[in-house]
Amino acid sequence: MASRFVSLVRLSIVLGLLVPSLAHAQLTSSLEIPGNGVTLSGIGVISGWKCEAEGDITIRLNAGESIPATYGLPRSDTRGVCGNDGNNGFFSYTNWGNLGDGEHTAVVYDNGVEFDRSTFTVATLGEAFVQGASGECTIPNFPSPGESATFAWNQSTQHLELVPEETPSGFAPADQAAFDRLVVGKRVVSVDDSRYYTDFPSAGRFIEYEPGERWPGRYSYRRTGSNTCTVTQNYGGGDVCTTQFTFTSPTTGTSRYTCNDGERGGGNWRLIDIP
Repeated sequence: MASRFVSLVRLSIVLGLLVPSLAHAQLTSSLEIPGNGVTLSGIGVISGWKCEAEGDITIRLNAGESIPATYGLPRSDTRGVCGNDGNNGFFSYTNWGNLGDGEHTAVVYDNGVEFDRSTFTVATLGEAFVQGASGECTIPNFPSPGESATFAWNQSTQHLELVPEETPSGFAPADQAAFDRLVVGKRVVSVDDSRYYTDFPSAGRFIEYEPGERWPGRYSYRRTGSNTCTVTQNYGGGDVCTTQFTFTSPTTGTSRYTCNDGERGGGNWRLIDIP
């Protein structure tokens, strides 16, 4: 009975020493890319950090040959954990396509001793390195609702890369989202007669006012030139008016409208805050 008690005490002491050491190991190093459960493609990096490297940092993919990693890269975010100058990062690169489609494992070593690993998935376009392909696509409502982003194929990285958004010349907003940002919460008022105005309470919606009248509806926007655009107003019930706006500044200009019932008109306008 006594010997069993002594054995339990010894086991408790061992576990008490082991658990903190494991927790410490988890806090002082990390294989960040590839992360567990992620899907990768194209040319990419293998990276992470380790507070103190005892020797060379190497990586093995699917128990293959050792891949050397550069160690000592600046990682200011690890200073608080490691208590040193933060030069704790490691880095290498690979073509994930060489692994083929499916699940794979990455293991990272310090001086031949494993300190982290991950399991991830690779997706390819049917070959390790695609040549001669071209194309681009636009994703609506990305990175946030009302915005869009265009991506083009880059052979050197084997990825779709973000295409920089061109800043259009002139005063007319570039697209519907830019127009919404300009007018929502604002009022377009006639310079010639301030009793005629249109409020834009939210994106895609307007309320038009004339003396004693009020007409709500929905609108759509299209840029037609550096300083010109078309706004189509749908009042419901089949009533539609199309207005050609010309900007003389970001908040002033002229307009001419045509409605499907034959009504026409126009004048000078300015954009102000809704009182």
